[in-house]
Amino acid sequence: MNMKNPVVSIVMPTYNVEKYISAAIVSVINQTYSDWELLVIDDGSTDNSNSVAQVYANKDLRIKVIKKENGGLSDARNYGIDLAKGKYIHFFDSDDAVEPDFYEKMVNAIEIKNDDFVICGYYKDFISSDGTKSTWCSHITNVSTPIEKNVKWSDTFSDCFNYAWNKLYNANFLKNNELKFKKGLSIIEDQEFLSRVLLVNPSYSFFDYHGYHYIVRQRLTLGNKYNSQFLQCHIQSIILQNGFIDIYLEENDALIAKADTAISEIKWMLNGIFFMPNNLSHREKIQHVDTIINSETIRTTLALHKCSSKANQILATLVKLRSKLIICLIYSLRKKLNRHA
Repeated sequence: MNMKNPVVSIVMPTYNVEKYISAAIVSVINQTYSDWELLVIDDGSTDNSNSVAQVYANKDLRIKVIKKENGGLSDARNYGIDLAKGKYIHFFDSDDAVEPDFYEKMVNAIEIKNDDFVICGYYKDFISSDGTKSTWCSHITNVSTPIEKNVKWSDTFSDCFNYAWNKLYNANFLKNNELKFKKGLSIIEDQEFLSRVLLVNPSYSFFDYHGYHYIVRQRLTLGNKYNSQFLQCHIQSIILQNGFIDIYLEENDALIAKADTAISEIKWMLNGIFFMPNNLSHREKIQHVDTIINSETIRTTLALHKCSSKANQILATLVKLRSKLIICLIYSLRKKLNRHA
């Protein structure tokens, strides 16, 4: 094994995950495939994440811990791209885990056609406050590339296109096309990155294998914390997903998919306003709902598009009618009911 030129460079941005990073690193060490380097990019952690990772680096020369000033997830990933020596690059979140054969399967898959990247399915593990785990599995079945315009949106794009960590990239493809993550984004950095990846007309494949564990814990992260970027990020997500839909779906299917996508993002935004930790007053919550229902992106998307379910169509109608007080009442009642459940 040539340590100067490993086959796989694993880029693991790290920020204040001292409780979880050991499991992530151990899942890499336990791989059936051994020709890798693990780049732990410590993005200015203020806890013991760096020290924990360094313990493993001291025992395994394939593991390198690099500390940098805090710049966010995208900046840390870009830092890793610049340092990567491998033929392939994988982006690994430091509070997740992979199956023991993950890199063996991913390398075999990308080398079948010498693709620019490959996409696999994944597990979403929900960890409750008492430690109980439930798992949901994202399947990729009967999807071939180049993709024909009849693929089921829910089975493929929503589940597997929107994340960076269920893909293995050819390093030269990323570097030659100067593909890096956009700094300053939260929530949608993976979607935005892939939107630019697809613009260079890459060769890629799907395969029905589930080796990555995306672990959802009951703790605050950028994805489940309401902040100043929350609404605009989800509105921008609608634009990005509409771009994917236009590429891969026929017109009639695209109209439904766009409407459903918009409603899904609206639900995320409403959940953020009414259920996620925030300091919004009742008046501010109404103002934020007003921002949603008056968004030009949302109104344009819903104007001529019909949702696939009655429940989604009801919410779409309330948005189109600008019924902000009714929407606020429904979500306020839901919050009260959840408290008493």
